[in-house]
Amino acid sequence: MSFILGTTYDESAAPIDRDYEMLERLSEAGFRSLELALHPRALDLGRAGALKNYTRQPGFSFAFHAPDFADPGAFDLNHIMAPEGSRNPFKAWMDQCGDFGEAVQLIFHGAATEADTFRFVDFALEWIELSRGSQVLLLENTFSRSPADARFGETRSALSKVLRAFSGSRLGLCLDTAHWLRTINHGVFPISPEKNFKSSLSAPGRGSEGFEIPELLLGDIRRVHVHSVEPLSGRDHQGVTERDEATAFLLKPWTATRADQVHQDCVLSVEVLAANLPQREAAWLDAVLSSGAWLKRLSIM
Repeated sequence: MSFILGTTYDESAAPIDRDYEMLERLSEAGFRSLELALHPRALDLGRAGALKNYTRQPGFSFAFHAPDFADPGAFDLNHIMAPEGSRNPFKAWMDQCGDFGEAVQLIFHGAATEADTFRFVDFALEWIELSRGSQVLLLENTFSRSPADARFGETRSALSKVLRAFSGSRLGLCLDTAHWLRTINHGVFPISPEKNFKSSLSAPGRGSEGFEIPELLLGDIRRVHVHSVEPLSGRDHQGVTERDEATAFLLKPWTATRADQVHQDCVLSVEVLAANLPQREAAWLDAVLSSGAWLKRLSIM
């Protein structure tokens, strides 16, 4: 495989006394990277530290999704970022994440505007350099259902622009497959078994070539969030199945033989949320394990 297998660890899927058992199952299945939500409303530092201790093995890595108080849309260097935080808590958060190893990935969504996003990136990169200096900042591509919800980083051109602006820094990309597919398919997640992946709302004549990731971006993608959308309910962050042909097509740069196109340490990370599943605990682990098996099958097909 030309990728590392990872997952978002949903702390709500199981009580704390089952963490070790869950991680043992994930490790046995080949998972080598965990993404955590390290903030008081999700995973506290004590539980996160225990997860780190459970996974003491060579080559195991961690990623962290920025908490609400680090929303770049509310960010201002001279004022409070949001009601529950400020730049000092965000600095402390970056430092805490950095304690989990080398090249820890810090993932954030862009702000509503380009200017706010660039200001946030500049601040975060400067603090990384002044502190531990090893964390990697990743901008995740977004999806919005309406212009009022739009955030910087939805389009290919926006992603390219921020990478050019901060060329040579510790900034990279986190590709969310469902966000990408819905953004370029008029909001509809393409689940049709047709080989051209069209949905009823696709533009006439659009085929699979419209779904491809430009080679220009591939080398900067350090993590990929892999998940699906449930056809009937529309709930996202579901496990991937054989119906997800468009997702499989999107992942070809990592699952095909041309590994020179992509970053050598890229993590394909299954992103399933227990709250979106009917039975939470058992369903979450089953969905993650089956999605991981699906990804590994893609790499040998």
